[in-house]
Amino acid sequence: MKKLVIASLLAALCATASADNIQPQQIREGQLDLIYPVVTVVNPAAQGKINTDILNRVNQIKGQYKSGDLIRAFMDYATVYEDDNALEMRLDLRTLHGKRGSHSHYWSEGMTYDKHTGDLVMQREHFLNDDHELDFVYPQVFLANPEAEAAINNDIDRRIARLKRQYENRELYRAYMYYELTGLTPDTITMVIYTRTLRNNGHERGEFENWDTEITYDRKTGAILSEDKSAIYNDERRRLDERVNRPARPRNYGGTTNRIS
Repeated sequence: MKKLVIASLLAALCATASADNIQPQQIREGQLDLIYPVVTVVNPAAQGKINTDILNRVNQIKGQYKSGDLIRAFMDYATVYEDDNALEMRLDLRTLHGKRGSHSHYWSEGMTYDKHTGDLVMQREHFLNDDHELDFVYPQVFLANPEAEAAINNDIDRRIARLKRQYENRELYRAYMYYELTGLTPDTITMVIYTRTLRNNGHERGEFENWDTEITYDRKTGAILSEDKSAIYNDERRRLDERVNRPARPRNYGGTTNRIS
């Protein structure tokens, strides 16, 4: 009997793991080449909400191309983070507009979904000042409780505002910020915020100061449950230190890794 129970549990776990799947879908019309993910999760209602949100973003680009606002448009995607509760996707885009496509624009859209409900939990935002000396990639959080949502977003805005203020006061030459989701449960959101600053030391520029903070927020209240200022995640440290937190080049612009057979 014990063996049967164990076998049943293993089968259920395997079925759950294999139920989650991401497959590429492609729209190719003239100078439009959009490769985007179609997501399969255990909950059909959640699956529908995730795919509808992604398709709405794809159709927005398609509509701009159809209307003539864009001369060319390329899109590819990447899975940034996934566990049993969360799925974070990134859409990488390059568009050409203006006369004869004289203006090009690279950007990325990042979305984090709750795999159980299909809700959009976080969306990637990007702030870059005119001098390219303030470069912040940060999340906008969406929650069922508006007060909790506001509390988390206000906390993130406060951290950004502090860096802006230090830059405006000439305490900093440069400041960069990036974030990484590290966990999502029905009750919590955990992320690491990576910060790099270059201090103004009078006539000389000081060394970069680096700090990484792992924060766990309560999804129901917005409260900070824990804050670890010693978090280190080597891959993201390298990415920030090399200043490659800009949007990625769409891989189907001259060849794609999510190729449709």
